[in-house]
Amino acid sequence: MKTECISDYIKLNDKIYPCTISLTMDLIGGKWKAVILYHLKDESKRYSMLRRDISAVTEMTLSLQLKQLEKDGLVSRKVYGKKLL
Repeated sequence: MKTECISDYIKLNDKIYPCTISLTMDLIGGKWKAVILYHLKDESKRYSMLRRDISAVTEMTLSLQLKQLEKDGLVSRKVYGKKLL
C-alpha cells in the first residue's frame, strides 16, 4: 500500500482523499470491518473462531469483508492444509 501526499490531498492506490479521515473511513467503514478488526487485534484467529465470536454477521458478509480487508492490506491470511489422520 503506497501512500503519498499531494498538496492537501492524500493519494492511495490511484484514489485521492481530501484528508486522512476519508481514507480511514474508506478502508474500515461499514458495519462489520471495525468489528472484525477489533476481534483480530490481540491474536490471529481461524475463520470458524471469528465466525463464532461475531455470530450476528452472515457467513457471506464476513467472507466478503475479510477479503476486502486483505485486499486493502489491513489483514493477512494464511491457508492451512487439512490434517491427515
